[in-house]
Amino acid sequence: MSFGNILSRVSSLAALILCLSSLPLQAAVNDIRSAHGLAPLARSATLDAVAREHARYLARLGRLSHSGPQGQIGDRARAAGYDYCQVAENLARGHRSEDAVLRGWLRSPSHRRNLLHRDFAEYGMARTGGNVWVLVIGRRGC
Repeated sequence: MSFGNILSRVSSLAALILCLSSLPLQAAVNDIRSAHGLAPLARSATLDAVAREHARYLARLGRLSHSGPQGQIGDRARAAGYDYCQVAENLARGHRSEDAVLRGWLRSPSHRRNLLHRDFAEYGMARTGGNVWVLVIGRRGC
């Protein structure tokens, strides 16, 4: 069952999140985007690498931070060769599954806004020890 079909049957965010629990993260995010009239996100190997490097740094650091040795997300994306016009990241720590991290991001207005940003086209994601999650979302040069 697609998210579009599910959406027509639920009336609350809690019910929506419960319905998403059986979908893989990319499918769930893209179904949410589709239900809001947005294009799906494609997986980017470059953004995966950016997310993976920052997730490893955060795991060593022991806390979440949008800053790293190479700067903010825009600095890190450009350093990896991702020429963007829009880029953002969602961070999380402690969630034990894709479902749990997506639930957390959907409940957070700023993280939800990133997931539903109409200009984003690609994403990369990483999870490291300690359940540190980094999602990088972007759009190459406009």
